[in-house]
Amino acid sequence: MDLIVKLNYASLINSGALDTNMEAIRRKMVKLCAGLPLAIIVLGGLLATKHTLREWEVVCQNVRSHKWNDDPIQHDNEVSKVLALSYHDLPYQLKPCFLYFGHFPEDYEIDAERLYHLWIAYGIIVDDDRVGDETILDVAKRYLGALAQRCMVQVQVKEYTKNQLLPHS
Repeated sequence: MDLIVKLNYASLINSGALDTNMEAIRRKMVKLCAGLPLAIIVLGGLLATKHTLREWEVVCQNVRSHKWNDDPIQHDNEVSKVLALSYHDLPYQLKPCFLYFGHFPEDYEIDAERLYHLWIAYGIIVDDDRVGDETILDVAKRYLGALAQRCMVQVQVKEYTKNQLLPHS
């Protein structure tokens, strides 16, 4: 249960924003994840984007609205439910970026620079997505960072700061 705190709530805890009501909600949702680390991590990534008690209550209500159980055979289904919740919460411009990972085999390492160029080439990221003096490549990096912050993808830094990433499976 402490995994969810360590991964995503350090800033909330340090700032004092994680109150007792949010802590109680966190505990409920961790139990609903049936001890599945990936479900906990992805749910934590979703909650890390929520900063008010009301937002946490909405997420908790969405989690509870699904049928969750402790049957080990159903664990893949439970992770899929958490991923679905996290996907539906994504801003509209990140959804096609996340879905593009479906073009790659599970646990396939993708060069981040290559991914940026593919997103741009396929029109997933366009000039209208730029903010201020950002380049379109900066937008791609920002979007990948947002997906990683939400724990939807895993970014690994490899030799000489060459980024590789893996979609969660």
